[in-house]
Amino acid sequence: MSDPLWSRLYGPYGIEDVSGIIAKLERGWDLVIAKDLFWEKLHHQDDLYPVTFAALPWLRKIANAKGDADLDSLLFFSHVLYCASTSGGTGCDGHGPRGKYRGLSLHFQDHALDWIPKENHLRVEDMVVLASLEDWFAANTNGIAKACLDAITEDDDYAAAALTTGFSCLHGSENAVTLVTLWADQHDIDFINENVSLNSSDRSLLISLSTMLDNKNKNLANFIREFIGPATPDPNQLDLPL
Repeated sequence: MSDPLWSRLYGPYGIEDVSGIIAKLERGWDLVIAKDLFWEKLHHQDDLYPVTFAALPWLRKIANAKGDADLDSLLFFSHVLYCASTSGGTGCDGHGPRGKYRGLSLHFQDHALDWIPKENHLRVEDMVVLASLEDWFAANTNGIAKACLDAITEDDDYAAAALTTGFSCLHGSENAVTLVTLWADQHDIDFINENVSLNSSDRSLLISLSTMLDNKNKNLANFIREFIGPATPDPNQLDLPL
């Protein structure tokens, strides 16, 4: 928490005391502070930032230490998986630089942004740390996705849909994310049909997802089955590690 690198890890509004906020949450959980950290300091309009990836191991550690399902954290984690895995670059136009994961380029020139003071720019030597954060994220994505799916219940359809988005995008199906999001937003079936087009890979993933959801949220499981229609999953097409 005292590493000087935090003074160069920027978010949507520049450099903020993210490490101080995490230390405060580690001492005692405060949902208001946590939600402000999640949605204002670590994320903006589906963009992620170096500080997002630096914060995530700490936030996972805190969530695990709490010993119970923390829905607000898991909703954030699922959305981070989604944002990191979607296609496209950073910035409002989606054409900014990205690395393997959106928001975590390993080229230090990509971080020399004119809205960050020069003295706070990330340095060449900092890329080693960013690379280790990429490694941590890659090693933990499946575990995070599983924790999100495990937290799905019958009680909250909107949360159920949101908790699947990281899993679906992690396995390459942005179309599945669009489908469940439109369902959760209660759009009618004609609107959903007009805005969702599924390929064979999407359908294979959705079949697997609907099976996982059978004992968690039957509303979403049944909707997925009704939407994709009769289909036989190809076990060789998609190897889901959960």
